[in-house]
Amino acid sequence: MEVGEPDFAPPKIVGTALSEACSKGYTRYGRARGRQEVLDALARHVSEKFHPTPQENVMVSPGARFAIYSAITTLLSPGDEIIIIEPAWPAYRECALNSGIKIRAIATTLEDRWEPDPGRIEDVTSPNTKMIILNYPNNPTGKILPEKLQDDIVEIAVKNNLYILSDEIYSTYSKNWKSILSYEYQNSIITQSFSKSHAMTGLRIGYAIAHNKIIDRISKLAALCLTSISEPIQYAAMKALEADTSEFADTMQRRLDVMSREAGRIGLEFASPDGAMYLFARTGIDGARLADEALRHGLAVAPGEGFGRYGDYIRISACQNEKTLIDGMNILSGLIGEYR
Repeated sequence: MEVGEPDFAPPKIVGTALSEACSKGYTRYGRARGRQEVLDALARHVSEKFHPTPQENVMVSPGARFAIYSAITTLLSPGDEIIIIEPAWPAYRECALNSGIKIRAIATTLEDRWEPDPGRIEDVTSPNTKMIILNYPNNPTGKILPEKLQDDIVEIAVKNNLYILSDEIYSTYSKNWKSILSYEYQNSIITQSFSKSHAMTGLRIGYAIAHNKIIDRISKLAALCLTSISEPIQYAAMKALEADTSEFADTMQRRLDVMSREAGRIGLEFASPDGAMYLFARTGIDGARLADEALRHGLAVAPGEGFGRYGDYIRISACQNEKTLIDGMNILSGLIGEYR
């Protein structure tokens, strides 16, 4: 109950596509951006699901993580500043620090339902600030911003000419959510991944959506580091777009409901997630110590300190069947009872 990896098998069409990719000629070097027909299929998918998007604004990547790293590395320079809203996936901070980028962290709280204060964002924005990272639906809280609040944050970014790097990989596990694409802001970069939407974690395939000038810059780094993305995997991803994955989202919501019920029963404090696949809960005790002890009892959870200054929190993943989730929450209940 620690890793954000769906336990579903990928859609059957993915396996079929992998078996036929070689016979269809998907075995060569290619463009760093991706094969033309794959980009066309992604552009159609994005246009139908999120916002009208031309194919020249799309590129494939080996998972969304590399797209995030590439955007930070190519668009920013050492000494620039980036705004990260916490709690946040640790890789944002790690990618920035690896590139010599300074972090401006905006902490949010359970009491405020994980909603950032736009005034605080304004306060930390300086001439050196070049980018803000948004991740909604959020990892680890499952939060989706109210539309007005999201509008306000985008307005701040536009006013200050900031890049918006919007990690939207959990969008298929949510409702009442608005993509940053809909603002048509030319300094925005959206990342998506087949890892969550199609349970294709090990295939390592994602994509980025941005103005073609930004895509050109990012793809140059991809060409340098990767040459191109595996063609059989590109073909499998393209065919995966034909699959109906709505059952994945329904299953995950049922699991979140079960986990929320159990978390409430054992006295954890949390805001019910709007989407994604996690519960971020305050335990009242040291989260790292609790996670270590839980491992000794066969349960893995993520300590909250990995997501910011949230030492008494843990992140619990709903990526297991309901019986396993209940068993895990019972283990957690016993441990918390001992500490209290």
